[in-house]
Amino acid sequence: MRIRVCLAERGYVRECLVELEEGSTVAAAVRASGLVAADWSGAVGVHGRVVDADQLLTADDRVELYLPLLTDPRTRRRQRVTRRAR
Repeated sequence: MRIRVCLAERGYVRECLVELEEGSTVAAAVRASGLVAADWSGAVGVHGRVVDADQLLTADDRVELYLPLLTDPRTRRRQRVTRRAR
């Protein structure tokens, strides 16, 4: 079955198509993609929903790798408001 694995990085999205056997898991797709290290333990999702790495996949699923936030969105918003107020 064909699975699309996506990793959104600053300014662009890296995608990889992988061929896996029926009954494969999200973890197997992440390893097969080579987009991140094999021992990567970040959050993953399928079609926009966060799932566990042992979630079974079906044909044409889109696995998404979620990177941690660099800063809290509320903090960033406050910083922007402060800069504009000057």
